[in-house]
Amino acid sequence: MDTSLSALSPSAIILAQGEYPESPAVRQFLYDSPNLIICDGASKHLLTDTALDPKLIVGDGDSIPAEIMRKYGELFVQIADQETNDLTKAVICCKERGWSEVMIVGATGLREDHTIANIFLLEEYRRMGMNVCMVSDYGSFFPVVGNITFRVRPKQQISLFPITEKPFSTKGLLYEIEEQGFSALWQASLNESVGEEFVIRSSHPVIVYVANEVKD
Repeated sequence: MDTSLSALSPSAIILAQGEYPESPAVRQFLYDSPNLIICDGASKHLLTDTALDPKLIVGDGDSIPAEIMRKYGELFVQIADQETNDLTKAVICCKERGWSEVMIVGATGLREDHTIANIFLLEEYRRMGMNVCMVSDYGSFFPVVGNITFRVRPKQQISLFPITEKPFSTKGLLYEIEEQGFSALWQASLNESVGEEFVIRSSHPVIVYVANEVKD
């Protein structure tokens, strides 16, 4: 798995209502995607970024500006289910349309509780059969299970967040893990790659974070 932005080729992009990206590379994904799905709370960005060209606007409709409804109302997919957030509603829309390779943008920042929830929803999306990643100006999150090789750069910052306490292993990190389980989410964070790839071997889900910047 190549974690560089240039290697990612999602079939759909979801723009959530967290921190709007400043990175030109991340914004270019928003501009270029033929299947840009905007959560209704993020639709306000259509008023300020005219380069956005949404395919759908998805949500329960409680936070979409009236001006957006007048201009883009025909693109709005209302899902009233209060058991899921708008991001999950957007992922379900992608699944229904066969867009299984999904990049989520704008799902971090602003509200820390939303950020944490969105990160750990990634595993639910993986179990739905979706190949998802969550990208911000600072790095990317990937939910994985199995024997996965990540192509990275030397000294790239890596954090691992195992969903369970089951043991797993790594190869190619500064602080290697050998069939070890962790009782707290933070315990496998703050690592780094030593070469151009690292491997994670786990029979249970792990959220992998790869920072954009390389340590000096």
